[in-house]
Amino acid sequence: MNYDNLELAYAIQRKFLQNKEISAYKVGASNLTSKNFFNTNNIIIGGIEEKNIYKNEIKKNYHAAELEIIVKIQYNLKNPNKFKVLKTYIGIECPLPDIQNETGSEFICIADNCSSGDLILIEEIKNTNIKTFDLIGFDKNKKFKINANLDRLVYSIDQIILTTLNIIKNYNLPSSKEIFVSTGGISENFSLNSHQSLSIKL
Repeated sequence: MNYDNLELAYAIQRKFLQNKEISAYKVGASNLTSKNFFNTNNIIIGGIEEKNIYKNEIKKNYHAAELEIIVKIQYNLKNPNKFKVLKTYIGIECPLPDIQNETGSEFICIADNCSSGDLILIEEIKNTNIKTFDLIGFDKNKKFKINANLDRLVYSIDQIILTTLNIIKNYNLPSSKEIFVSTGGISENFSLNSHQSLSIKL
């Protein structure tokens, strides 16, 4: 098998996503850490089902999570650059890999649907010029703080959205008139436990 064949990798992903209600795409290789891990100048995307999107609610335990800017957009694939941002959220992306990928294979990541798991929408933001913020999490046993910094991204939010739409178009991935785009990790990895409370400090 040719592991440089991204068209084949996205064909595998497309087959996995067919007949699912895809309401979001997560983006990988858009921050410096993952870009270096996958040794690529591309971004990598994976589809997320509607049932895996939550609003400020942690329903299960997650071993890995990252803070991200999540943008809800309206678009037409005939003119991807004319997309319209409907809402912008601070949120958390919780990957759930099915395949071990210790060598950083771009092919495996794509075929594994970019390890897509759950999205948690924490708070809608109106000021899209923010650069840093903190996530405050707490339950009856502990309190923790996670710092986020948009400078971790190597592309602008608009570049990430447009490239995502072009990948959807070029590889004929499932789409609807409105989707969420989770634009890439802007914090260190952290874990979450079910029923923890979360808030954002701007």
